[in-house]
Amino acid sequence: MRRLGTLLHITTRGSLIVRTDKTPPLGGIVLDRHAHAIGKIVDVFGPVKAPYVAIRPFKSKSGASVAGKFQVGDVSQITPDSILYVSDRPDKHEKARKRRR
Repeated sequence: MRRLGTLLHITTRGSLIVRTDKTPPLGGIVLDRHAHAIGKIVDVFGPVKAPYVAIRPFKSKSGASVAGKFQVGDVSQITPDSILYVSDRPDKHEKARKRRR
């Protein structure tokens, strides 16, 4: 688990924007401080030295987006200043998809 960066804001479409120091892999799984998977890296943009990362949150089993739980001021949930991490392990589904090709 490597440090990804600090959550800057949540877009109107529910994506999370994070500023980072190093370019992470596309498709990487993003974790919170409790090592719970919260989403997947879908885009890296901005300057090379300090890029921005767009994260698409996973949907919960009830169908609601995980991004709905990000509310400022709730200690048990992620706030805009929360530090996020990226998993060192590849996504199980990505690995399986590569084998089928």
